[in-house]
Amino acid sequence: MQTLKIKVELNRGRHGIPLGKFAGIASDMGVFLTKLSADLELNDEKWVAANFKNSSVIFDLEKQSLDDSSFDRGKSGLRTVFLNDREHPLYHRIRPATRLYYAAIGKRIEPDDAIYIGIYRNGESEPQEGFTLTKALAAEIESQQEKRTRYHGEIQGVVHSFYKEAQPQYLKIRQLATDDLVTCYFDPSKYQTAVHTMEEESAVIFVEGEVTEDLESGQIESINISDFHYAPDFDLEFHKEFIGSKPKLTGKLAAEDFIKHLRSDAGN
Repeated sequence: MQTLKIKVELNRGRHGIPLGKFAGIASDMGVFLTKLSADLELNDEKWVAANFKNSSVIFDLEKQSLDDSSFDRGKSGLRTVFLNDREHPLYHRIRPATRLYYAAIGKRIEPDDAIYIGIYRNGESEPQEGFTLTKALAAEIESQQEKRTRYHGEIQGVVHSFYKEAQPQYLKIRQLATDDLVTCYFDPSKYQTAVHTMEEESAVIFVEGEVTEDLESGQIESINISDFHYAPDFDLEFHKEFIGSKPKLTGKLAAEDFIKHLRSDAGN
């Protein structure tokens, strides 16, 4: 097993870094690396910050226990993002939302500042390949990304509110997976169906249609409804019949941990 490592240097030539600035960069870096790991199908190990040094702020970020294939794919994926290499085969495997989070890191620094990033090769004590993230590069990356995407999809949730005098009319649905409110537009032919969704106070409904998603936040903004209906009543005995039907589905994780992992991915 191998460890994928990068070195990060902030505020080069200065002493330390303002705490709020460091916290923002660290937060965006964490989201970026988590999303990149999902895009490249790396393992579930967390990225860990280690080996902090003072002067400017220097530290390593590492992801452990990768097999050789994942290590090579992870290293290539990092280089693709750091170089903004639009011709690399992995470029289109990495979601726009991932690249937007990398750009968000660069937007936190001043125009005359830069973040220096190095990638370690196996067994090296220092990186031999370095990259620079500037505010200008962040703006370039951001300008190349679609901010929103549309696709056919479905959410599950409960009705929060009904705007019958709006044009077009819409429901606000509180999505069960994320607790977000999603605006769901419907045409006049579905008015009575929309009214029926409010007859049961806590009824869960499925909403299907054209989804508009904000790629930077990963949140669903709205749905143009093609169909919506009540979720079927939960039948405990029916679901118990599935227990043990696919014993290797959760891999090394317990069922409870596997479900938490799925919900965490949905939130990202």
